[in-house]
Amino acid sequence: MNLQGQLVEVFAIHCGGFAVMDNHLLLLLRLDSARVRSWSDEEVARRWLILFPLRDVAGQALPVGEERIRRCVADASWVAQARARLGDLGWFMKCLK
Repeated sequence: MNLQGQLVEVFAIHCGGFAVMDNHLLLLLRLDSARVRSWSDEEVARRWLILFPLRDVAGQALPVGEERIRRCVADASWVAQARARLGDLGWFMKCLK
């Protein structure tokens, strides 16, 4: 699976198609705000931590632990911000770049 496909799995965005050109990328995307609202707080935290995992000193991504998810879920403002970003086209494009 390519990076764009991996991001579509994490974000609340559907990809209808894409084309890689010489100097740019064309994407046909649809935002799914109902989908992002339906996710539990734990699901939001898990998806965000897949995108931005903690890393060890060598820079390798660490597995997403249940304790880390619980700490994220305990912060309601963090969950709200992560949920908004997982349904945002700008954040999708930022991660794709």
